[in-house]
Amino acid sequence: MKYDTIIFDYDGPIVDSVSGEMVKGIHHLCRMAGVPEDKMPSLDLIYEKYTADWQVMYKSFGVNFSEDDIWRIYHEVADSERAPLSPGIVEFLNQLKRKGLKLAIVSHSQKEKIKKLLEKEKLESYFDYIWGGFVDKTGKVLEVYEQLKTKPEKVLFIGDMQPEIEAGEKAGCDVAIIIPIPKDREIPFHPKPKYYVHSYPELAEKIGL
Repeated sequence: MKYDTIIFDYDGPIVDSVSGEMVKGIHHLCRMAGVPEDKMPSLDLIYEKYTADWQVMYKSFGVNFSEDDIWRIYHEVADSERAPLSPGIVEFLNQLKRKGLKLAIVSHSQKEKIKKLLEKEKLESYFDYIWGGFVDKTGKVLEVYEQLKTKPEKVLFIGDMQPEIEAGEKAGCDVAIIIPIPKDREIPFHPKPKYYVHSYPELAEKIGL
């Protein structure tokens, strides 16, 4: 296998917060904005429309609240701390550690929340670097290279949405997108990630794990 370091986004790749809590929060926002029930965005449409600028996505769903109101209304019902681990993540982490790979997390979720979940699931010791907070992911990926003494061509960034693709491209590393939607529904990401998969066993096979 060509990689010696794997970077994970947190929401989606490690905890299944998107298909449950995120959809719940977005649908609540849509209802508060007067969007009819038959116009509620599906999970695959949320993946397709998600961008680094959340308000662009919400406007496409008919939600025109301010950023502060979006945050407040969304969290009236959604809490990613209730989300379960993503299917297959524990076995995938075990496979990576058996191969001696270095593991990192770069996420917009708060570091304290990430560490709390990892401690609860006894997974904190798997990771060599953890960053959480609202910062440019590209810069933190570059920091991983320095902290873990690796090179872009030896790194794979695993995410589930467009911002991870953009960060990986800017930082010069490969990106894998893993999303739990039917295989016959492909999200038109631009640029396309190196790997586009629907499960961790599928990703493990593609990277030769």
